[in-house]
Amino acid sequence: MRVRVLIGGNDDWHDLVGAGTILKEALVAAGIEATMHVGWGEQQRGGPETSALVMYTNGMRMTPQDQEALCGLVAGGLGLVAIHTCAVLAEPPEFHARWLGLIGNRFVHHPPFARFGVSIDRDHPVTHGVAGFEIEDELYVTEPWGAPMAVLATAAFEGKRHPMVSVRETGRGRVCYLANGHDARALRNPGFQSLLLRAVRWSSGDVFK
Repeated sequence: MRVRVLIGGNDDWHDLVGAGTILKEALVAAGIEATMHVGWGEQQRGGPETSALVMYTNGMRMTPQDQEALCGLVAGGLGLVAIHTCAVLAEPPEFHARWLGLIGNRFVHHPPFARFGVSIDRDHPVTHGVAGFEIEDELYVTEPWGAPMAVLATAAFEGKRHPMVSVRETGRGRVCYLANGHDARALRNPGFQSLLLRAVRWSSGDVFK
């Protein structure tokens, strides 16, 4: 299994390089071959040997051609795990309609950074055996975009439950969006890392319990 961690964008609120490093280290520690890359393009997204992309971007402009290319790769079997800030865009949402339709979520707002609980609501290879957990993080409030995602985990805010983990299959590919992950505290949270590793394995087509 070969995984590429992609970071990029224009971000004054998140440490993209630090986040990418933590994500890569978590994958390597689990025995997964992982490399980190900046930006988007042919060299960054890899070739047939790449099992999955783990993306941590914020406001990264993807041209319509780039979006179509990524959707085609995922439909062909490339796994995709999009994290936290991937739902935050620099352009009007219509410009990134294909990207948003792929990850199924668009960022709306978040309350102040705080500690809150994440509830596992549905058994799935990504959540199987993972218990609910507490995390210090930004609780992202998102709106659904495109075809419905299967919501696997949620967090409560203002009397409603908001998706923290959602998945979909498209063509031969699998996509997981993890809404947690603001900073090193969140990215190193054991509950989050369990979900990350299982999401990567599932999106890569691995068969496991």
